[in-house]
Amino acid sequence: MKKKTIYLLGFIEFLILLSTLLFFVLASEKSMVYLVNRTTQAFDIKYGELEGNILKNITLHDITYKDKKLGKKAHIDINFQALLNAKLKIDDITLQEVDLQVLEQMIK
Repeated sequence: MKKKTIYLLGFIEFLILLSTLLFFVLASEKSMVYLVNRTTQAFDIKYGELEGNILKNITLHDITYKDKKLGKKAHIDINFQALLNAKLKIDDITLQEVDLQVLEQMIK
């Protein structure tokens, strides 16, 4: 009985450490930069600077689409609970100083 209790406590401690590590990785701005770069490359979107992380809102500055300025700033509100189910759900996107012609070209 003692041996099982020790194994159970060790397993619980391992899960706590793993959860803490996962939290720090998700909270890291470097991991967010990696994820955003992988996503934006597929759509030929580039940005100047990124603020935030996956646990809170993300702000992209100086956004371009196919080397044409799309907007000054994009504020993206990600639903973190959906990420736990391996889904990307964006609750809100706010764009500032958008070039509507470039946006129309991007949507087509």
